[in-house]
Amino acid sequence: MNRRKHGSYILMVSAAAGLLFAAAPPAFGWGAGHKWIRQWAVQQQPQWVAEHFGATNVDALCQKYTSLQDAYAGGRSPALAKYCVIPDVRVSLHDVNPVEPTFTAVRWYLDRIQAELAAGNGDEAMKYLGVLCHWNEDPGSLSAHSSPVSEQLLRELIPPRDDQQNKNYLFGAGSIGNERNVGLDGLSYQPRLLGKDIAEAAVQITHHQELVRRHSAGLIVSALLGHVENDEDRLNRAIASALSCTARHIADVIYTVAWLTANGEKDADAKGPGDQRLTEWLSPTHGSMIPHPYYVRPYIINQSMDASRKLHPLALFDSNRQAQPVAFGMGMGAPYTLPFTFANGGVYDRMTVRVGLHPTAGAEGKVGFVVRLNGIEAAKVEPIAAGEPAQVIDVALPETDVVQLQLQTFAGEGSASLANLAVWGEPLLHRCESRNP
Repeated sequence: MNRRKHGSYILMVSAAAGLLFAAAPPAFGWGAGHKWIRQWAVQQQPQWVAEHFGATNVDALCQKYTSLQDAYAGGRSPALAKYCVIPDVRVSLHDVNPVEPTFTAVRWYLDRIQAELAAGNGDEAMKYLGVLCHWNEDPGSLSAHSSPVSEQLLRELIPPRDDQQNKNYLFGAGSIGNERNVGLDGLSYQPRLLGKDIAEAAVQITHHQELVRRHSAGLIVSALLGHVENDEDRLNRAIASALSCTARHIADVIYTVAWLTANGEKDADAKGPGDQRLTEWLSPTHGSMIPHPYYVRPYIINQSMDASRKLHPLALFDSNRQAQPVAFGMGMGAPYTLPFTFANGGVYDRMTVRVGLHPTAGAEGKVGFVVRLNGIEAAKVEPIAAGEPAQVIDVALPETDVVQLQLQTFAGEGSASLANLAVWGEPLLHRCESRNP
């Protein structure tokens, strides 16, 4: 029973428990969904988590401390400033912010939670954890917190019905329906450990918050069509997917905080993230058009195009000039620069990748490769011709909290764009071996 969930034990909601801040302004994110997410995420935890935090504190996390930043609202409740204002960092505690301030702020929250629990101040720790959870919940809502485009643009692309003209899509009155508890009943999940120290956990939370936002952004159009066309099933499916994705992430955050603050003494065999595939850390990019065949999509994930824009599994030539499959990576045209900005904090110390041309590349193919780190050229491979063996790039990552990485291709002299079918094979960030195994 050590990993099964005991919702009744963990929650223990007393009849006297009420909202601490009943006068909080209306939320434009999940609203009541914060409680559904939080309660479900807690119910997925192994029993030792409630024992570690204390049942009363867990109840407060699920009931009283779900929306402290809404209650603070830029200074409306000054007593909450200590939980909602991070020293020397400006972030919206409802949205995905740039990587650097996000990583700094997440690490600050983890430090505060650890310090308060170590001092025996469980209730204070739950306030900080409550703000951190809410901040990671809001980008998962089907609202302005997750949409990459404006309300106005969505209303132009998907015109509202006549009776919806004066109602909003993304927030407030008439929004598409976050106030629906769908998709969590009967769903079971085993939380994952996001890091074996605070820096690693902050790296992963920073990135996964963006993945949650991107997941929900991909559901907004479907939800809006269900909303406009009165298709309740379609609307509910979209909301359920957003709700469950967000709730799983919050379960991971709560479990990781518990594991770290228990000093790994519980679930000692829990596995952390390990090495990181770069393909799973792609930031949204909107590249300009480049020469054919990659003229619309300058790169694609885990596939390659041929000269006719047909798709193929990734492959590269080995040292014997034999085509070998590539497990993951990117197919790319030339010239192009693919940028990444990711939190690191010393967690990953190397990146490796194999580069070359896809076996379908024509005889006129010839592409060079460059890796740039924080604006500095870290590696350059002179143009590789079609049919030649792939080459390995192995670079040390800079010791900065945030790394700016660029993968660049350039066309070799006399090459033909239709044959310049570049492949970045198995780009991998290597976890520093000196960290907690």
